[in-house]
Amino acid sequence: MSEAWDVIVVGAGPAGASAAIQLRRCGVEVLVLEARRIGGLLHEANLLENYLGAGEAVSGAVLAARIEAQMAAFGPPVRHERVVRLERLGTATGCSSIETHPWQAVTDAGCYRAKSVVAASGTVSIPLTGVSVSPEAACRVLDEIGPLLGEQKRRIGIVGAGDAAFDYALNLAQRGNWVVILSRSGRERALRLLVQRASASEAIEHRLGVTLREIRGSTDGVEVVMERDGLTARENFHYVLLAIGRVPAVGYLPEGWEMLAAQAAETGLYCVGDMVNNRYRQAAIAAGAGLWAAMAVYERLSGQ
Repeated sequence: MSEAWDVIVVGAGPAGASAAIQLRRCGVEVLVLEARRIGGLLHEANLLENYLGAGEAVSGAVLAARIEAQMAAFGPPVRHERVVRLERLGTATGCSSIETHPWQAVTDAGCYRAKSVVAASGTVSIPLTGVSVSPEAACRVLDEIGPLLGEQKRRIGIVGAGDAAFDYALNLAQRGNWVVILSRSGRERALRLLVQRASASEAIEHRLGVTLREIRGSTDGVEVVMERDGLTARENFHYVLLAIGRVPAVGYLPEGWEMLAAQAAETGLYCVGDMVNNRYRQAAIAAGAGLWAAMAVYERLSGQ
């Protein structure tokens, strides 16, 4: 038997957490399904300087901890389960429970039904392609910064040219590591403020026009084979961190989800946060979108 809730929120990043807290304030029975950590990609962020009310600057980890505490204070239940499939059940079945709770979320541990769904599942990393990675090196090629935050005095290569690459570099350099940003692009694509801060750090080097060819295991890390200006070079790192972009995490959504979300007032599917924000992936924007979705859901459920 699947459990029945008023609303299921998929994801507990800024968008999902904001939606869940507001729904709980409105007295709505809401269940949050989060495969990993409350706060989402905030855990990866070095500093947030544009999150209104947070102070002059706050680390992503600190803001994520505050969100988790706020979630605990307002009480929306969180189950750390991965949503495998979201289904919209047929409503013309004569079964009252399906007609009132047409959405079903199938997870790796259970099954839940709801009247409405707020999908705030964020993004996933773009995989590294066109580069040969040996089995020995695979465990040291990472797509998130979390495992490296406890490291010191490590030489780390970061692949990318955008905000994430420079933010990761600053975070790791401040923790006593040496960082080389390897950008395939011929120009920096990150926020100028981040580039300026990285340029001012003696622990960060940035190389443009670099094409990776191979990553293989070495004595205490990995050896990266790359090309630059027509020349082949080899360099050793303890780890390689990927920051080459992210794509929406929508693999669990039903076919035609975009049209269902566009008709949210009728269908009950609200998609918010980074999964639909394209280039404007900012924590404050996601939190605001989550709050908007919660208010729209409440109006829908209460018939206002």
